[in-house]
Amino acid sequence: MANSAPLVNYLLVAVGGALGAVARYATVIALQSATRGNFPLGTLTVNTLGCFVAGILFVVCAERLVDGATLRAFTMTGFLGAYTTFSAFSVETLVLFAQGAAGAALTSVALNLLLSLAGCAAGIFIARAL
Repeated sequence: MANSAPLVNYLLVAVGGALGAVARYATVIALQSATRGNFPLGTLTVNTLGCFVAGILFVVCAERLVDGATLRAFTMTGFLGAYTTFSAFSVETLVLFAQGAAGAALTSVALNLLLSLAGCAAGIFIARAL
């Protein structure tokens, strides 16, 4: 494969992803137990915290390190990718705004929201119909 990432990056993504998934599960369970409400506080927390950490890591990996690819693979793609995919969406949207592509950023926001909800609704509808 031309221009493919080194195998070690795939392993870093896998390990980071496993840790992120466990961290997400633990956070959601802890907050569900603490709040006992219907509001999805756990999901809101992991999305907000994940986006905050993604913002920090974006600057560190893209602007402060000579080669942040390894750290980015483990933390942003692996850990935060499993902790919340909302963090990647948020960083990508802010990058579009920073590049002066407000139309593309707003289109991305609208399409991500609408198509994700539509996809989930379609999945529910199909699963119930089977």
